[in-house]
Amino acid sequence: TANENTCFGLNSGSNITTGSYNACFGTFAGRGTDNGDDTPRPITGEGNSAFGRSSLYSLKTGGYNTSIGSWSMYENDDGGYNTAVGYQSLYYNRGRSQGTAVGYYSQRNCDSTDAEEYNYNVSVGAWCLTGSDSPGSNTGNYNVAMGYSAGYTMTTGEGNVSIGHDCMRSMETASSCAAVGYRSQYNNKTGNWNTSIGNEALHDAVSAEHCTTIGNYSLRKNTASQNTAVGSWADRKSTRLNSSH
Repeated sequence: TANENTCFGLNSGSNITTGSYNACFGTFAGRGTDNGDDTPRPITGEGNSAFGRSSLYSLKTGGYNTSIGSWSMYENDDGGYNTAVGYQSLYYNRGRSQGTAVGYYSQRNCDSTDAEEYNYNVSVGAWCLTGSDSPGSNTGNYNVAMGYSAGYTMTTGEGNVSIGHDCMRSMETASSCAAVGYRSQYNNKTGNWNTSIGNEALHDAVSAEHCTTIGNYSLRKNTASQNTAVGSWADRKSTRLNSSH
């Protein structure tokens, strides 16, 4: 009962049964096979576009996904309305929907569980929001990351905005932070409610919270909470201020 599917490539879309309006281009693209033991399973999802070798390889019921790049969205089975552009982008995502990942390894290790929840993360850049080496633990949501390795090690952090090369690169559980600039908040792992604008601003803070700093290298070595600094190089060498400037 499937209608208007277009497939080109070895075994591409080979297990489509009732799914319609799918486009699969590339070897094994949209194949519909269990990634654990290569057992064929029927594809009922519709409106998917898979371009690249093994793109959307494990597709099952997921619909309206766009996957461009070899092995992009490889494990996605039930997730829908996702966009992945780049080699192995959103590779481990299985049941989450509405995620956007652009770039090599972008959101590669996104939640690998079968939880059918939303993934409201947006990542643009190679290694952006890649996540830890334990995909099942990377459940962070509502994050926006733009730039090479921005938010690279994100696990459960939520509501963060990181813009810049290596910006918030060490982020794990930190939430509600905003960082703009090259290596801004580079070492922040668990600190919440921080705002930093400028190259290497608040660079060394690992767990500091409620800090606001504007200017290149401002509060660069700060590790304490509740600090404010404005201006290039402002208090760049101070480690424990707890005061305003």
